[in-house]
Formats: sequence, C-alpha cells, structure tokens
Amino acid sequence: MGESKELHGKVDEILSHVKSIDGQMSWLVKSQLQGMKKEIVEYLTTKRRRAAKVYLAVDGERNVKAIADYLGIDAQNVSKELKWLEGSGLVIVQAWGIYKKEKIDSILGLSVELRKDTEFQNLK
Repeated sequence: MGESKELHGKVDEILSHVKSIDGQMSWLVKSQLQGMKKEIVEYLTTKRRRAAKVYLAVDGERNVKAIADYLGIDAQNVSKELKWLEGSGLVIVQAWGIYKKEKIDSILGLSVELRKDTEFQNLK
C-alpha cells in the first residue's frame, strides 16, 4: 500500500513537471509566433504540398491507411510524409498507428493558416 502511494506521488510529480514544460514551451513559441508560423506555412505550401495535405488529414483518429484513403494518395507516400512530419515535430504517432498533431498546431494555428490555401480548404 505504501509503495502504491509513493508511486502515485511520483507519477503526479512527473505529470506536473510535464504540464509546466508545456506551458513554458507555449510561452516561448508564442513569443516567436509570427516568424515561426510564416516559415512553417511557407515551407509546407511551396516545397512540401503533399506533406501539407497529409498534415491536414491527421485528426487523431486516422492511421496511414485511413489518411491514404481519405486523400486518395498511395499509403507508401502517406507513410513517407508522416515520417517527415513526425521528424519535424509536427505530428506524433499514438497507439495502433493513429496519428495526431502536436500541440504546436494549436499554439501557432498552423492548420487554420494552411487552409487559407484554396487547394487545402476542404481538407478536414
């Protein structure tokens, strides 16, 4: 019983620390908001358009096959783009191969900004 309370206390401490780091990261990112957002959006819309489409199709419920089916793109190409997006810190893979966007999407409003491009407006 004592070990359980100790373990629970350590887990709470870790979660508190993670939340603190998330909050600090959010403040740092927001301080550089316009430059970062512009740079990422410009790169995705000019050099990585397929990656931008895949990024917008990531919704926290789709795996590679579901994204490929949704976009009408070969699953191998979707997988390649997801690896790049994951390596760039824009998406994360969860259990069962489900992808979701990292917090930076909501902090910078990347999806909103990308959807201003007429080719991406209907991607949800």
